[in-house]
Amino acid sequence: MALLFFIGLFFLVLALYIFGKGKGTPVLLYHQVNPLINVTPELFEEHLIYIASRYQTFTYTEAYEYVRVNSKLPVNSLLITFDDGYWDNYKVVFPLLKKYNLKATFFINTLFIGQDARTTEPAFEIGELANIKALTNFYEGKGATSAQYMTAPEMQEMTQSGLCDFQAHTHTHAPVFISDELTGFRSREHSDSSPIHLYQGKVEEGYPIFKSRSTVVAKGYRLDVKAAKQLAQEWRTHWKQLPKQEAIAKGKAYIMQHPMLAAYSELDAQARVIEEIKINKELLQQITGRPVNFFAWTWGHKSDWGRDIIRKQGIIGFVTTKKGGIGLKPDWLNLKRVEFRNPSMKKFKKNLAITSNSFTSWIYSTVS
Repeated sequence: MALLFFIGLFFLVLALYIFGKGKGTPVLLYHQVNPLINVTPELFEEHLIYIASRYQTFTYTEAYEYVRVNSKLPVNSLLITFDDGYWDNYKVVFPLLKKYNLKATFFINTLFIGQDARTTEPAFEIGELANIKALTNFYEGKGATSAQYMTAPEMQEMTQSGLCDFQAHTHTHAPVFISDELTGFRSREHSDSSPIHLYQGKVEEGYPIFKSRSTVVAKGYRLDVKAAKQLAQEWRTHWKQLPKQEAIAKGKAYIMQHPMLAAYSELDAQARVIEEIKINKELLQQITGRPVNFFAWTWGHKSDWGRDIIRKQGIIGFVTTKKGGIGLKPDWLNLKRVEFRNPSMKKFKKNLAITSNSFTSWIYSTVS
């Protein structure tokens, strides 16, 4: 009896695999493509050659319209996406998309986008280094426009090609504190730009660490930066040499006497989210002249609370970083992707094989 069960199970799985072949829709996520990172121009071109020989590509806008008219995407469909809006997306990616006649969707943080034509071409930088510089300038009142991000004229050229679609990714890509539970103290060095947003400028040694998430997923807390500076001074003066947990206990006691976080009201939190999306959409629409109806969650953070607010701003599709494909009949409120940061061709082909099959894509998404 057990043998018959396993034989039946084997043939069921085999049937589902055969039935699902070609009926998954892979969605690829990239950020930068340049010689400084693992996704080099040469490797990325190999990816595109492979895609061009096997798949039909769509932007999200095109995919939505195609499904609206035809009920589902064609077999062997694929979507290529990029997050943030780095300059190498224009300098490196765009010429390769044109070379192989492939389409892509770009989710843009508009705070960093320059409005004027580029006069000189910068050397490539790793994204987080560029973000740290841009946000440091922003909080010093110098503006956040970065040469490492695309300009409006470049985005217009890409749009007019018919190969590129630009969609929302928040204006600032900022986080917000979501807990008032102290978990540690900042070192002076930091490898990402998020703390610059959280502390509204350069990060000081000893700043309190609280859990944070994307600014559009939770009501969150406002930080009194002056009070945080005072706590940091206490840490440097009295607690720096203490064991971590003892220092945290001292910090919690201090915060009880000197509060530094205040919860956003529901109205204020909603207004913050609306502003992020409204500015983001308006700037993108002004630049491209095209509708903005899709939104990629920053850091993949998502919530029903944030989604309900964002949908009222005209967003119809929500893109995650949850691994998996989107099938031929996408769930527009939960669009999955596979991110490629260290993508050998072997790994690339394996991921496409998995997500091109609706059955194995479902398994991959479930277990990852």
